[in-house]
Amino acid sequence: MATILHGVELGEDIRNECIAAYEMFTSETADSLLGTVELDKVLRMLGQEPTAQELKSVMDEFANSDSGKMSMDDFLDLMERQLMSTLKTEEDLEKDFRKLLQDSFYWFDKDRDGVLNRKELECAFSLIGENLKDGEFADFFAECDRNGDGKVDYEEWVKLMLELEGEIKC
Repeated sequence: MATILHGVELGEDIRNECIAAYEMFTSETADSLLGTVELDKVLRMLGQEPTAQELKSVMDEFANSDSGKMSMDDFLDLMERQLMSTLKTEEDLEKDFRKLLQDSFYWFDKDRDGVLNRKELECAFSLIGENLKDGEFADFFAECDRNGDGKVDYEEWVKLMLELEGEIKC
């Protein structure tokens, strides 16, 4: 029988942070399970303000039916759903913003090789009036180039630009 690894979609770092949060809030419980009170504390620590009804709803969905409390696996499943539902993809973007992303990428890709190299991205910054110092640009380019291949492909461009949605007027 295969072992199910809960919370794997979160990535190792975030998964480990969730495990640490779970352990921190259950360390003083007799059964080492997360009850409604502990869940409320965790969610508030994460910046949410759940109502009593919302807490009940989450517990009804994720808690073990026998104990009425969440195991670590239950909690990881909840965190995976909560955090993954906040991630955006290109399909989530407004139509105008998608078009802007496609057009701008094509426009900045002067040699039409399907990627933006350092020179093309520097040129793009210059065209929009952003003059970054070499160190600043190097840091920015490294952030853009998520796979470290020295180029920014369209997928990396979209992920970078997702943060700007709503800040750019189409």
